[in-house]
Order: sequence, then C-alpha cells, then structure tokens
Amino acid sequence: MPTLAPQSRRVVSTPASERGGWLAIGLLWLGLFGCAETTLNRARPVPGLGVAQPPALNAPDGPRTLAIVDGLRLSSDNVAAVALEAAGSVAIEEAALDALLDRELAASSIVLPADASQEELKLVLGALVSDGNVTSEQTGVVIERLRRQRGLGPARFDALLARNAKLRVLASPSVEFTPEDLKTALGVEFGPKVRARVLTVPTRELAADIRVRLSADTDDVLTTFSRLASQFSTDPSGPAGGVVEPMSPADLSLPPALRSAMQDPPLGLFPEAIDTGRGFTLFYVEQKLPAEADPSASEQARVEAKARRRLERLAMDRLARQLLERAKITVLDDSARWSWENRPR
Repeated sequence: MPTLAPQSRRVVSTPASERGGWLAIGLLWLGLFGCAETTLNRARPVPGLGVAQPPALNAPDGPRTLAIVDGLRLSSDNVAAVALEAAGSVAIEEAALDALLDRELAASSIVLPADASQEELKLVLGALVSDGNVTSEQTGVVIERLRRQRGLGPARFDALLARNAKLRVLASPSVEFTPEDLKTALGVEFGPKVRARVLTVPTRELAADIRVRLSADTDDVLTTFSRLASQFSTDPSGPAGGVVEPMSPADLSLPPALRSAMQDPPLGLFPEAIDTGRGFTLFYVEQKLPAEADPSASEQARVEAKARRRLERLAMDRLARQLLERAKITVLDDSARWSWENRPR
C-alpha cells in the first residue's frame, strides 16, 4: 500500500534570544506517536479490499501503522507531517527540557530515587485536597478530568511527573521562605478581596471600543461583558466569560497596575482599561469581600505550606525557562520547524 514520502530535512537553528518566551510546565505534548492502544485486531472486512492482517502491519523495515480506516492502512508517514505541524513545537520543547534536566542532574551527580515520580503524584493529590476543596475520594476523578483537558496521556503524564521531580530537586535548594513571605501569603488568603471579571485584549484601541459597547448596554452589562470576554479576551478566563477567583491586592503574582486598581475599586465597570504589560484589561467588579477573622494556628500552617509550594513552583518554572533560553535548539524536520517557528511566545 503506498505511503507518503518523508519530509525533506533542513537545518535551522533558533537563537536563544528569539525563544525565551512562553513555557507552561506540564502543558506540553511529549511523544506524538506514543503507546496508544490500537484496534487493528478488530478491523472489519471491506468488499474489494480484503481483511487487514495485523501480524504484517508493522514490519520491522516499514513505516508504523497507526490506524485502519475501512480496511485502509494509515501509516506514520501519512500523518507525521500534519502531527508535527500541529504539535511539533510542544513535543520538541518538552523533550528538550527533559534532556537538559538529565544533563544538569548528571553534572551535579544527583540520582533521583526510584519513587520520585510517585512522590510527585502524592504532592499533586495532597495539594488538591488542601488547596482545591477536593476530598481524597474525589482526587482520582479530578486528576483524570485534568489529564483529558490537557492532553496528558499515559506516556506524557509519566514524563510530566518525572520532569517535575527533576526540576524540584534542582530548584528547591534556592527557595527561601521569609517572615515577609508568610505575611504576604496570609494577606492574600485572609485579607480583603475583589470578586470581578476580566477581559484582556492586545491593544488599547480595542479595549476602548469594547468599553464603549459595554457602557452603551444599560440593561445587562454583566451578560454583555461575559459574551464579549468569550469572544475577544486573551486571558485564560475568556471561555468562562471572564470569571476568575477572588483577587487580593496583596497578591504579588498579579501585575502591579492591577493590584493598585483593586485597592478600593468602584463596583461595576472600571473607568478605564488597565495596562498589565501583557495586554489591556477591562475590569468589572461584582463584589468587594471584607477581610476574614484572624487565622488560627492550623490555618496559618496550612497557608505557610501552600506558600512554600508556590515559591518552589516559581523556582522550578524559572529554572525550566533558563535552561531552554540558554540552549541552542536546531530543528531539522520541515514540519516540526514550521511549528517551532510559529509557536506561542
């Protein structure tokens, strides 16, 4: 059965100065042709085409068979170019990070324990229970839902756990938790907050145009805000209509301009778009939440553990970015190179 010719190869190097952009640890795709289950043994006969013979489908010297479509064989050659264009940059970035981390571990003479990945999974499950209002009985369901949403199949999920274990052992020694860090964390957890919706767009002009449209709607501004956020917002909350968790002006992870705007904002649509450095954000305040009562000792301990984990995660993310930014990554395949050069920055 004929297959497509393999893609031509050309060497292209991407300097680190052009790359150091977006990286979401745990959201990258590794192993485009991983150990997926196949239904080859259940292929049905098709008149005129005969029956697919499973033992001969994956000959050692031939392309790998990925699927049978009405008795027609689809090989890895048929889909490789499309798959690499669709997700090649994600696969390359994640695999590159794995290789760079292995090199760092070897240089530091660090050997991870055999159960390092399982310990990472325990940390994730524990954080879901302590921080995510999830019972221990619900963690399995939540993890499976997150894996489906983020494309974390068996191979990629195992790689994610191993990668996080490597990052943690390399980055955690640099983490320092000070009394000021604890004070900030307690302020974020128990201090005053703002319940709001956000809508972020790339330009001030577009933000101004959307704000005019919102101001013109005197009947149901919130519904219009939600609809426009779903349509235009580049913030991850866009598909949910701009709904975000209550925000604290003490939260240092938020852009300074946004924290300043939340100090004592008026209810309703904020007077102007806020330049967050990543776009222009329209801000609709639904409710101002007062500070909670002074936390108990056990609550303080819970918040401290949560804040330490967050600082450790930031250090892990920072290390991953630094490794990738310093690395010289040369992409040889045409399809993978297209994906790499057009990846989110």
